[in-house]
Amino acid sequence: MNKIKKFLKLRLKIFIIIFPIVFLLVSCDFSSQNYVRILQDSPIEISIGSSFQLDYECSSNLKEKESIWQSNSECIQVDESGLIIAKDVGRAIVTLKIDNYSDSIDVHVIDTSIYELELSASKYDIYIGESIKLNCRLNSFEDQDINDNVFNYQITYGREYADLNSDILIGKGAGIVKIIATYGNIISNEIVITIHERTSEEVLTLSASKYEIYVGEVSELTCDISIVSNSDMQDIIYEIIDGANSASIYDNLVTGLSVGQVNIVAKKGDLNSNIITIRVIDALITQKIELRASKYYLSSGESAMLIATKYPESATGKITYEITKGKYYISLSGTNQIIANSGGGIATIVAKCGDIVSNEIEITTVKGSGNPTNISLTSNKQICGVGDFATLDYAVTPVSAAKNIEFIFNFGEKNAYIIGNKIYITNDGPICIVGKIGNVYSNEILINETSIGDDPYKDITEQEFYSNYSLANNYIDAYYRSLHGFMSGSIEPQKQEPTLSKYRPKENGLYLRNSSANYSADGNTYYVIDSYGNIVNEIYKGGGYVTLEEVASYIFAFGEVPANYTERKTADPNTSIWGKYLRLNNTYFSGDTIQYPYEPVLPNIRGCGGELYYYEVDIGTTGTNCDPKYPPANYNNGYSISRGAARIVYTRYDANGDKIMDVNEKYLFYTYNHYNDFQEYLNYQGGWGEMFGNITGGGEISSSTNYNPTSYVQVIFKNFTDNSSYHMNVEYCYALLTQIKRKEFLFGLC
Repeated sequence: MNKIKKFLKLRLKIFIIIFPIVFLLVSCDFSSQNYVRILQDSPIEISIGSSFQLDYECSSNLKEKESIWQSNSECIQVDESGLIIAKDVGRAIVTLKIDNYSDSIDVHVIDTSIYELELSASKYDIYIGESIKLNCRLNSFEDQDINDNVFNYQITYGREYADLNSDILIGKGAGIVKIIATYGNIISNEIVITIHERTSEEVLTLSASKYEIYVGEVSELTCDISIVSNSDMQDIIYEIIDGANSASIYDNLVTGLSVGQVNIVAKKGDLNSNIITIRVIDALITQKIELRASKYYLSSGESAMLIATKYPESATGKITYEITKGKYYISLSGTNQIIANSGGGIATIVAKCGDIVSNEIEITTVKGSGNPTNISLTSNKQICGVGDFATLDYAVTPVSAAKNIEFIFNFGEKNAYIIGNKIYITNDGPICIVGKIGNVYSNEILINETSIGDDPYKDITEQEFYSNYSLANNYIDAYYRSLHGFMSGSIEPQKQEPTLSKYRPKENGLYLRNSSANYSADGNTYYVIDSYGNIVNEIYKGGGYVTLEEVASYIFAFGEVPANYTERKTADPNTSIWGKYLRLNNTYFSGDTIQYPYEPVLPNIRGCGGELYYYEVDIGTTGTNCDPKYPPANYNNGYSISRGAARIVYTRYDANGDKIMDVNEKYLFYTYNHYNDFQEYLNYQGGWGEMFGNITGGGEISSSTNYNPTSYVQVIFKNFTDNSSYHMNVEYCYALLTQIKRKEFLFGLC
């Protein structure tokens, strides 16, 4: 009994000693130290008017505390959720602070003029009930007059907060609205408009229909009041506070009087609006010149008239012409006439007025004499979207005949215009063109014979589109998908290694490369075949593609990148209509084996004794793990891009700087260990050649000291579409070889 009592007393003492220790341990936090971390990599690059959502993580004990976002610059605005909106070009440091812990990220705001189609707004912050005008500029068509009504504006996010009537946006609810513009198959940058609740105090916001006017031209003033119920515009007056000699105001109309600038304010009682500045320029000074020619193809001794139009038309100043290239082929005669010299070649001409230079046109001088018996006219496209162009080509019989062709509309001149041998599409509708030399006419060329039709995706949301995704089924389908940033090809995740065909034919121990190129009649569809010569996929020009196989096929077929690629190496998925399918990079690849000795020399590459210009593009994978400098990560999660180590490297231009069109003169390689090793694309599904390079040769990854790149492995060109039965027979024999040892039987069979 005493032993039991002693045992119980001992247990009690142990409990009394241990319990406080256990309690202390449980009450202590042994988690990692407190931290706050912004998840995006610094710096972030966004364009004016666009937005980007910052994400963060923090230690568990900070999650319930208030998060405070701050910016040190007015070039961006950041709200309480971490959404940043770019307001002006500049650099800002955005800081997230929770309790006494913080993290920062660098944000660069760039000029949206880098976009081919530039979208902007008169204001980026408005009130409910207020309206603003959207503005669009097609940078690549600076030399053309384009009406505002050819641009199509679309709300991509926040349709419940605003209504869009042509180019006028009207706020109807507090929130954020994202907008893009399209011109044919060209897509603009995305801008963000913030719509605010009406305040209890009146706020006057002054704007103008034009901020730059000619002398004698008129700009209309508009003043918005923040309180809808108190919007008596009769109480509004407009005053010039500086520059009264340059303009006058009558009611809400500003008229330019003389060159200068004028500052204007709106007033309602004691309340003043913001101040706006309108610039008045001289109507007599030429702002732009548009140059055309009466003929673009001339025989020796033949002449053509140059036609230069100044804008504004009332502008004064003498027009002069300059031959910028090919002075040997043509001569200037008189004030606006050119004459072709002997010999054939291309000359380029511009018009000038002071410092203003026109667009450049090409004049082709051709050899030959006498009318042809036949003219064969072709076009590289039979279907061509608004904003795009088709290129004409022709041949004459006999070849010694005159070639000074003139292209003429049979009908459809309201839907397009012609400069040289290019037809620029301005409206959806049929076009018929013929070529004429002397009194001989060519065959007719029909473009857009039937209307391309209505956009089937204009009212489809991204979620609706991808909820039941299917591949594009033709070129027009792909065309409309790309207008909205919708994919045309497979969206399956791409692993780092290429998927190899079970059968990759060889001859004499070398892989065969398919030498056939199979296009549709209009050249807009490329038919991908397998190793047996059977068509297994269709790639559409202008479509969006992300998988290795389809991107390789696209570049190989069309010599350019798919629509979802940007040529830059940095971009924000949040500001792109392609979102998580955005892909980067189409830049020059030097192949510099002096600076990068671990890289193998690619065939005929410029800089290593060759003539071909190679370019590189990113391939988005689920992660590459060959190079520790590039940790495995999903390429694009919809918020940010981790480029990884996977690239396609391909020949883009020949020694003369011309695009390589013949598939048998092209090379395309894939590397997923950042240029250490390559495999050649063999122009069929799953056709990838033998790997060669540094790791293959036993070198150390990306090492400038321990390297041993093996050489390019030659291939044999063969037309797979001509001898698919041969490949099937070889495959059958190969299968038998793995099962039957009686070689005499195989020899007799094969």
